[in-house]
Amino acid sequence: MAKIIDRENGKTLVIPVDEDGSLYFPLLKQYFAGAVGLAYLGEDGEEEIAVSFDETMTKLLPPAGGWKKLFHVVRSSAPCLPIPVTQAQSNVPAYVPIEVNDLVLRLENYLFFEVLGDTRHCFTVISTHYAISFNHGHHQDWLSSPSENQTSVIIYNQEGQKFETKVVECDPEVDFVVVRSEVPLVSKPPVIGWPRKLERYILLGYPTSDVNCQALEGIFSSIERDEEGRIRGSSGSRRGYSGGPIFNYRGELLGINVANDSSAKFIGFNSQNTIGDLMNEVNATFPFLSIIVPAYCVAFRYHKDCKFKH
Repeated sequence: MAKIIDRENGKTLVIPVDEDGSLYFPLLKQYFAGAVGLAYLGEDGEEEIAVSFDETMTKLLPPAGGWKKLFHVVRSSAPCLPIPVTQAQSNVPAYVPIEVNDLVLRLENYLFFEVLGDTRHCFTVISTHYAISFNHGHHQDWLSSPSENQTSVIIYNQEGQKFETKVVECDPEVDFVVVRSEVPLVSKPPVIGWPRKLERYILLGYPTSDVNCQALEGIFSSIERDEEGRIRGSSGSRRGYSGGPIFNYRGELLGINVANDSSAKFIGFNSQNTIGDLMNEVNATFPFLSIIVPAYCVAFRYHKDCKFKH
């Protein structure tokens, strides 16, 4: 964790660092607009020392002594102008960094949807013939038994192509349903990976009635599975993201978003020590966490049709 203060407004945030000890620079810019780097005071309390970048200029390297110091944001004296979004990327909202737009446009092919009135409900493709969604709301009445009462569901891909599917599994406790299509949903299935703690991810969904999907960024705050086998991420779960896919920056499908909950229940501390204070600041930064069904937990049941990371 890196504790960072914004001298312009006194705002302090705690930002997770990667497993290699580096801090992802676009993540810093997401929380501190106009940031060009970080600095900290030297041992004399007067000299300011800049935190070094890696050769790609996308990561801030851990300084001598690690991230235990208090860091402050460095901004350019020149005005910071927003990066324009091109017409081809117009369906990706402004809060997704420009460098991931191309990735989002590629991954949205695995986001299908069901139409109910003017609302789109997310389905995540996990293999050529199977897709998964949430099991609350109107989905909780669906039947998966192989009988005449087995629920049929019409879903669509991003081009509006229609697919008739059958519900093959319902799990109300974990909160997911699985549907199967007789014809392939996609020609190439997503690669299913394993989430890592503090790994960054992208969540896709339909939070508005807009025909285009939107994206949120998040970090896996915990990969310890709860009693239902689910994990947590920092993106929260706004309306319209239930059933949406969660991908890492390598394009691997890591999970399906199903709900949200208070972060204090999972990463909060009651102690007054330094760690407790830091984690309480994390809770303030991410008051709600996404509840995520790991993709591999479901995909293992349909392994013949799924593609796993080697």
